Amino acid sequence: MINITLTSGNILRLDDGINPQINVTLTHTSGDWYHIAVVRSGLFLRVYENAVLLGQFNLNSVVNYQRNFVQDGPKSIFDTVVLPRAVTQEEIEYYYDNVRKGGDEVLPDL
Repeated sequence: MINITLTSGNILRLDDGINPQINVTLTHTSGDWYHIAVVRSGLFLRVYENAVLLGQFNLNSVVNYQRNFVQDGPKSIFDTVVLPRAVTQEEIEYYYDNVRKGGDEVLPDL
């Protein structure tokens, strides 16, 4: 299980209780919608914001994540999806640019 917390300080905190806690400072500061993707592939965790890679982090152990999303502060997390495979940066960019259209479109059913 992984806890993903979006704090009021615009920090995305990822904690699975096994690997070191990861804190990523998000660049988006307005109250508008923004897209966050967290991808685990092997011993790496990559974090994207609006289709831009913010960082890649090493993991000590591979964990079969289920999902547990926690929110903190005045922000909300919604439309969460766990996919059965890692997605590429190109797939994230396509989804953001052509499906979500920068947050202006409705999420399709997966």
